[in-house]
Amino acid sequence: MKKIKPKLTQRFMYGLDKIRMKSYIKQTYSFKPTPFDIKGPFIVAASRISSADQYLIMLSFKEFMYFTFNEGIYRTNPEIAKRQDFYGNIPYKIGYPIETYKDQLVKLVKDGNNVCIYPEMYTNYSGVTSPIDPDVAEIIKEANCTLVTYCFTGGYFTEPAWAKDKRKGWINGHIVNVYSKFDLEKLTNAQVTKLLEDDLKEDAYARQCNSPITYASDHLAEGLENVFYICPNCGEYDSYETSGKDYHCTKCDARGSYTDQGIIHANFRFKTVTDFMKWEENQIDRIADSEINFNEDNVSLSLIKDNHSLKLITTDKMHVDKDGISVGFHTFLFNDIQKVEVDDKATSLVFSHNNEYYKLTSPTFKPLKYRKLFYKRKEAIRLYGLGPK
Repeated sequence: MKKIKPKLTQRFMYGLDKIRMKSYIKQTYSFKPTPFDIKGPFIVAASRISSADQYLIMLSFKEFMYFTFNEGIYRTNPEIAKRQDFYGNIPYKIGYPIETYKDQLVKLVKDGNNVCIYPEMYTNYSGVTSPIDPDVAEIIKEANCTLVTYCFTGGYFTEPAWAKDKRKGWINGHIVNVYSKFDLEKLTNAQVTKLLEDDLKEDAYARQCNSPITYASDHLAEGLENVFYICPNCGEYDSYETSGKDYHCTKCDARGSYTDQGIIHANFRFKTVTDFMKWEENQIDRIADSEINFNEDNVSLSLIKDNHSLKLITTDKMHVDKDGISVGFHTFLFNDIQKVEVDDKATSLVFSHNNEYYKLTSPTFKPLKYRKLFYKRKEAIRLYGLGPK
C-alpha cells in the first residue's frame, strides 16, 4: 500500500498558514503558544473548544500534523473543506462509529506521520469536558506511537458551542502529558481512556468562578435557547427565547440574563449553564425508563451521502418514545441506532442507523434532550434488555 506522506507544497502552505494566522490568533484569543518540539510519529489527543482549535494546535507544535475534522464542514463552509482536503486531513462523521476512519488514522501514523484527534464523545455545550469515546483508545493502542495530551482552557467563554456570536477573550493551551509507546503498551484500552479523561478534564465555569474574566459581546445570551430545553419554573419543553443578553420562557414568567462573565442572573436557582444543563439531564434520566412522548412538527429527515451532500427523505411530524424516533413513515429504533450527536450549534441531530448516516433538522429544533435520551435508553437496553416488545 502506498505510503501517505505530506507533499512539499503541503508543508510549505502549512508553514505559511502558521505565519499568516499567528497575529490573528494572538489578537482574537490572546493565545501565546510556545511551539513544542517533539520527535514523531505521535498522536495529539486534544480537547475541543472552538472553531480555531486546529490553528491553535498548529501553532503549538513545530512539526507538520494531520488533523481530523467534522465532515459537516463540506456543507457549512466548502472553502474550509477544500483546505482540509488540500492538507489530506481526515473527515469524520460525528454520530457515526469511529471504525469508518480508524484505519486511515492508524496508517498515517504507521507511515511516520503525526496526527491530531479529538477524543470527546459529545460536543461540550455545558463547559465541562464531555465523555471520552472509548474507541479512541483502540486507535492509540494500534498506532503504537507517542501520545501527547493537550488541554485548552478559557476557550469555552470565547466561543461557547451554543452561541451565535464570538466574544473577545483568551484561550490557553498546554501539553498535559507525553506518553511513550512503551508506556502505553503496559496499559489496557480502559486505562488509556481513563488517562485521557484525567488529562483533558476541564470545568470552565468552576475556573471562571475562581478567576473571573470578562468576555464582551452584544449577543451574550443568543443561542442559549438551544441548550435550555426545559423551563425549571413551569416544566415546559422548548419554551425559551433569547435576545441580546436576556432570555425568558414564553409559557411563564421565568427570565434572566447572561453576563459578560458567563454567570446567569435569573429568578430561579441556577447560576451557571453547567448547573442548568445538569438539572435538565437529570429530568431526562428520570423519564427515560417511563412513558416518553415527544412530538414535533415539520422536522426534515435527510440522508447524508458519501459525498457529504444531503438527500431529503421527508419533512413530517416527528415522534419520540421510549423505543425510538419516527418521522412520518420512517422509524428508527434506539436498539438499531449506533450513535447520536448534536451539531450546528445544538440545532440539528445526526445519527447512524444500520450503517447509514442521517440528519434531523427543523426551524425550532432543540435536539440535546434526544441525545441524552438515546444514551440513557441504549444503556437500559444493554443492561436490562428494555427494547421494544
